[in-house]
Amino acid sequence: MIDYNGQLDVLFKEWEAASMANGDDVISKDGLMKMKDVDVNEMWDKSPVRVMFLLKDQPNSGGDDIEILNPNIIVCCGGPQHHFVLHSLYNIETLETIDGNVHYDREKNVVVVYSPHPRAHCSHDKFFEGAMWHYGIFLKRYPGWPDINMTSCPGL
Repeated sequence: MIDYNGQLDVLFKEWEAASMANGDDVISKDGLMKMKDVDVNEMWDKSPVRVMFLLKDQPNSGGDDIEILNPNIIVCCGGPQHHFVLHSLYNIETLETIDGNVHYDREKNVVVVYSPHPRAHCSHDKFFEGAMWHYGIFLKRYPGWPDINMTSCPGL
């Protein structure tokens, strides 16, 4: 039986093969989309909102990919990924809990959202709308995020 990361490697290879068969070059192993004549690294760095979907277990407890990409939203696709981010990258005691599926690091201005893994046995609607519903709860509390003056937020 293939381990979890091995299953994801197979899935990514299938996506890449299907993409290439369609004449598209959109799969990137570093998580950034490739686009003709566009510097996606520069686009990522300049973006006010950088969303990282964490699908695989991290190979070490350092979270190198997360630190390099420096996202301000981390969508943890599955329980192991969520646990890793909350307990290895952050001290869960210092995070603001928005609800059980959304946590906020005010100091780093990073939102951590739990979502089921794409291979979970649930509908697309439940997968996508569930994550967005929880993120919406965060936005109700911080409506101007990410460009907000934290000292002007209620309750601070």
